[in-house]
Amino acid sequence: MERCDCGKCSELHQMPVGGTADLTTIGWLTRRFRRAVLPHELAAREAGPYLVGMNPSEELESSTPSPPPDLVLVGCVKTKRAATSAAKDLYKSPLWRCRRAYAESLGCPWYILSAKYGLLDPEKRIDTYDLALKDLRAKCRREWSSRVLDALKCRFPSLRNKVVEIHAGAAYVQYGLEEGLGAVGAVVHRPLARVPGVGRQQTWYQERLRGGCP
Repeated sequence: MERCDCGKCSELHQMPVGGTADLTTIGWLTRRFRRAVLPHELAAREAGPYLVGMNPSEELESSTPSPPPDLVLVGCVKTKRAATSAAKDLYKSPLWRCRRAYAESLGCPWYILSAKYGLLDPEKRIDTYDLALKDLRAKCRREWSSRVLDALKCRFPSLRNKVVEIHAGAAYVQYGLEEGLGAVGAVVHRPLARVPGVGRQQTWYQERLRGGCP
């Protein structure tokens, strides 16, 4: 058993290794252990899964409000309509509705990151498709990222010091997109990078949208 340094459960280490104890003593030690250890464990759980184990600089960064974005990039989702639609209307999952509503609420340009089409204007009409970026090989993801970066550079001649907020999974950013944006001077912010699970992400959006997600 790993020794606790808090000084509250030293009684647990007083029994000799290989010794014996009656049931009353074992029960008493168990109660002392729970009183000493459980408060630490509960406090860690309440801190949240993306704070436990973080160093102080990471905790400070996660709690510091980010500057308002100049541009928002929103990742596509699997669930889509069958008919040709405006890109913003093609996707229809609850998470998508939250992402879209949040992006529209910010009052700045926003675009969709599509596994098939690359960078999409929300109003552009497109056919439905069945392709997920996570199913592509690493080489294809890097090529996709390069294509998205080129499209962004065409729309924005200079991204230097622009705050680009990305709402998409790791597959969309870790194969050159985030690095490429940083290389041209953009400030990349991923507010949900440490928020695990669709349910918690939807809650994050609901807390920031007046009236919740549509």
